[in-house]
Amino acid sequence: MMNMPRRLIAEAEQIRILLQEYRVLYGLLQWRLAAADRRILMVGGLLAGLMTAIRTLDADSGRLLLWGLPVVLWVIVSVTVGHARSKEDLLRRIDEIEHRINRLAGTELLAFQSRHPHRGRSVGGRTSATAINGILALCIGILAICCRLYQARVGASADYMMAYLVHAGLWAVLMLRTATVLQRYRYERPTLLMPGDPPG
Repeated sequence: MMNMPRRLIAEAEQIRILLQEYRVLYGLLQWRLAAADRRILMVGGLLAGLMTAIRTLDADSGRLLLWGLPVVLWVIVSVTVGHARSKEDLLRRIDEIEHRINRLAGTELLAFQSRHPHRGRSVGGRTSATAINGILALCIGILAICCRLYQARVGASADYMMAYLVHAGLWAVLMLRTATVLQRYRYERPTLLMPGDPPG
């Protein structure tokens, strides 16, 4: 059987399709930006409420909550890092589309992401870096407060206090590692182009 020639899409149609994806991606990007701002306020309020609740609970319930809080803090950091990674994917794909459209048009029509002065300096851009640093600092600070509150609840029991310090320290290391690993993240996707096609 003879190979059928690939059907070529006109350049104007390619640009139209790419612009549709471009608009959708920018909509998702705006949603992620707004979500990051809301998350910082939400996390601050949630943790303030938890810290207040710890002081009002009986001793056993308070200690149980203090043991669980480091896990909650790690989840918060992980979710924030996940959003930053998704935002990085959006930014890099938008960058690709701008280059592709400019190449098809033969002139520079789109340049916001592809010419951005901070392009590629941090995963997810400046807003994600600020959100992650803010959430991480907040969570580490809350962990330190938890250690102090736990000490007040167990009194002079050094063994219990040491166990809690190790517990809190391990989750703090996991939080720092999660944020650090993000900086090595790179957006990669398998190419869908045929041999001989220009890169996207």
